[in-house]
Amino acid sequence: MGNVLSYLNWRGDLIFAERPFCEVDNLVLAMLAYLDLSGIVPTPEQGGEIKIRAATEPYYRLGRRSKCVNELPQEFFSALARSRRYGHAALSRFSEVLDEERQAEFAALHIGLDDGTVYVAFRGTSDSLVGWREDFSMSFQRMPSQQLAADYLSATTGNNAQLRYRVGGHSKGGNLAVYAAMMFPPDRQERLLEIYSNDGPGLCEELMDMDAYRRIRGKIIRIVPEFSVIGALFENDPPTRIVASDESGLMQHSGMSWQVEGDRFVSCEKRSEKCELYNRIFDQWVESADFEQRKVFTKDFFDALEAGGAKKLPELAQSGFDEFETILLSVVQSESKTKIVLGKLVKSVIMALGSIPLDKLIREKETIQGLALFLTGLFLLITPEFSARCIGSVLGLAAIVWLGKKQLDCASAEAIRFRKPRMALQMLLMCGLAALIVQQGLLLRFSGIILGALFLIFAYRQAKRALTGGARPARRFGGLVLAAVSLMMGMVPIITSGLTLWHYVYATGSFILLFGIGMILHSMYQSGKQSMRKEMGAKIES
Repeated sequence: MGNVLSYLNWRGDLIFAERPFCEVDNLVLAMLAYLDLSGIVPTPEQGGEIKIRAATEPYYRLGRRSKCVNELPQEFFSALARSRRYGHAALSRFSEVLDEERQAEFAALHIGLDDGTVYVAFRGTSDSLVGWREDFSMSFQRMPSQQLAADYLSATTGNNAQLRYRVGGHSKGGNLAVYAAMMFPPDRQERLLEIYSNDGPGLCEELMDMDAYRRIRGKIIRIVPEFSVIGALFENDPPTRIVASDESGLMQHSGMSWQVEGDRFVSCEKRSEKCELYNRIFDQWVESADFEQRKVFTKDFFDALEAGGAKKLPELAQSGFDEFETILLSVVQSESKTKIVLGKLVKSVIMALGSIPLDKLIREKETIQGLALFLTGLFLLITPEFSARCIGSVLGLAAIVWLGKKQLDCASAEAIRFRKPRMALQMLLMCGLAALIVQQGLLLRFSGIILGALFLIFAYRQAKRALTGGARPARRFGGLVLAAVSLMMGMVPIITSGLTLWHYVYATGSFILLFGIGMILHSMYQSGKQSMRKEMGAKIES
């Protein structure tokens, strides 16, 4: 299977007059809107146009790059320029707005094709926090970029009644395309051939003009990947096409990962089960909060992200501990409505998993293990000093009991010459453990070493499972992280002198408690997937 780049190499030698516009052409042109073309493509006020082939020289000379979260390959623009299909396409009416005061981010351009039509491409969300704040804001208000898109489409399409347009975009660009088309004057809407939303969010129904939406509904083509979370937000209608991707999880949002065969996308029957579970959680969360709560939450959340001075997502990712501490403090000091919304998120997760039969869940082996670890970790956290004094004694007594059992096992059919030395060694170890239990100082040191050894064994098992178990990359990465943390926990009591054991027990309790919670949630998630699969199967049968 190929992707957009392989499609350019395969179909690029045929102009639109020879092979008509298709759904993959739509994605190619929608992704074109992510390129930084300011100062290269004429604005609506300047007039004029520039061919793609001519625009590549200044683009690469100026060191321009794409403005999307998952950056486009650098060869994308040059591949367009080399092809007969796109090389002579006319770029014009480029408009770009980044207004931090209005919290608005917008970009669009016209792409004139040799079949006489124009594709109006709207840019999706970039890596700026302004753009992401605006995306969250669509849950309680009309976004400034939506109004900019509507004004742009109406003002730049001119009065030529013979000219036909396709409108589209990827991610937020798909949302803007649908909104702009919906607000397009009714007497001019016959000039719109198709409206493409490539994994773009829908429109909040409480804020949309349903009559205007119905007029364009038949022209909307919604294309989403198998794991579509962005495209499932405020979903007004089922997707027209669900496509396969060579990425996993949220990375499928990147249009460059969508699989292409010939001039069509590779189709999937439905979204993935994991994706459906996440979408159910988000839908319940949004529905549980009113407009005012959504507004306050968005303000507090992004004010907190910007508290450290970051303006873009990469800057946020590169922030040190001081910036993270500033963000955390801002969240803690946020309004009570924000904390209410965060509480509703937790409630939505529980409700989404609420369809899981409790009696079935508590019989799951992973759930039982998780509960046992959770209770153990909670006990260690509540009584770290008591646990530090008792843990060695408990381990020592357990070892004595185990050695006593081995003594009884030695009274088997083995030759007497083998039994006597083994029983003598076991008796010696039992006496040594009994003496150790009496000596409190040695006992504490022994307890720390035993705990450290258990962590090292756990680290080894996790690393071995991650490297040899054939797990998915995300699970393999998680296993290696868990192994690294366990390795550090195991080395501390072995290489550190003068360790205060109860501090170590406190850290151990925190680790065990969190790991137990993780096991319980994973068990609930797996059971939730099975329940969802049964529900979907029952719906299909009915």
